[in-house]
Amino acid sequence: IILTAKGMLHLYARQYREAINEGEKALAIDGGFVPAHKSNRWVYQAAGNYRGALDSFQKEKSFSGSIDVPGWLLIETQVEATGENFEKARAILE
Repeated sequence: IILTAKGMLHLYARQYREAINEGEKALAIDGGFVPAHKSNRWVYQAAGNYRGALDSFQKEKSFSGSIDVPGWLLIETQVEATGENFEKARAILE
């Protein structure tokens, strides 16, 4: 969790590469660590990296075991908006 927290500090400083590096260190220890996938998604979204955000979202959702469909749909919409897939984002919400 400390590596993920360090990554978030880098995110807030807009040091995206460093933030991802910390998240990847956490995932090297535990590839299913949901908070690391979540923080990586936030970093990729902030950096405008759609592919990275989508990959992190899919892993976050997969490893979480949560069936909070409305919550996942909202997150998926945010990720699609990162990729400027606005029509797909709207369709998800309908």
